[in-house]
Amino acid sequence: MTAYQKRLKAWAQENNLTDRICWTSSLNEKEMTWCYQNCSAFVMTSWVEACTNIALEAMSHGFISIAADNPPLPEILEDVAVYYPKGNMYAAINFGLCIGESKWCTYINSDDIIFPHAFANLFKMAKSKMADIGYGNIDYIDQEGRFVHSWNSAPISQISAIFDSKLSPVSQPGTIFRRELYQSLGGFDERFKYAADYDFFLRAYKMNAKFFKYKGDTVAAFRLHEHQISQKYSANMKKEAQESYSQLIQTTSLMHRKYVRIAMYIRNLPNYIIRILRWQQLNGSFVFPKTMTTKKSK
Repeated sequence: MTAYQKRLKAWAQENNLTDRICWTSSLNEKEMTWCYQNCSAFVMTSWVEACTNIALEAMSHGFISIAADNPPLPEILEDVAVYYPKGNMYAAINFGLCIGESKWCTYINSDDIIFPHAFANLFKMAKSKMADIGYGNIDYIDQEGRFVHSWNSAPISQISAIFDSKLSPVSQPGTIFRRELYQSLGGFDERFKYAADYDFFLRAYKMNAKFFKYKGDTVAAFRLHEHQISQKYSANMKKEAQESYSQLIQTTSLMHRKYVRIAMYIRNLPNYIIRILRWQQLNGSFVFPKTMTTKKSK
């Protein structure tokens, strides 16, 4: 195994994608043809190329490639490829959202899920309320998709104080927003690698975007595992949130911010208890874990 392959496999494991990747090793011509005939898309991830022979091979089987926009890929593939910019994940998210045409937008990370029926209700009600941003409550699931606990997002009246506390009052997997708003904000700020969600929703709130909270069933699930970015790079996220917030003026008092944070914890107290009980059920110990990598899923 090469050092590069080891790095790729380590990255897949860190991002909880091991069971979604098939490492084929060497394939003969017949096997390659079968793969081309049965795949959904061909992704060309190289950033340094002289001639994209493998992409040309994919094209010979009738595929449109997904490729980085660095030379010479656009010059060779021209209009038979969809191009993405090099950069952090928010560059890729902006790219995907910019080529879309729907009036409402969101994105979902590969390890999170949405609940179609509740998500459809969120969309319908946010649209009927003429909102710019619609959000709802979410569930947390463990590494293998088992329910851990729910989370009650902030009510509209507490959004300002939570933003002033450098926290996000909405959970990204359970949030949708109008394309018109997305365009007026210039998309996600690609200077941020970890807290562009917080920055986006904060800027939307400060420009008086209308928020709507859906109070029905949970609309999405956020997966807890030891390699998640929000845990692994929590210090970076806090630093970026501080940087984003520092450009704006605080609008709530210290006393009100403390009250709202206490209210948030009280509102979710039953969920904290459920989380502890689920950990005990799955691992046999009473603790309050930051992640949910259980003995069964290791």
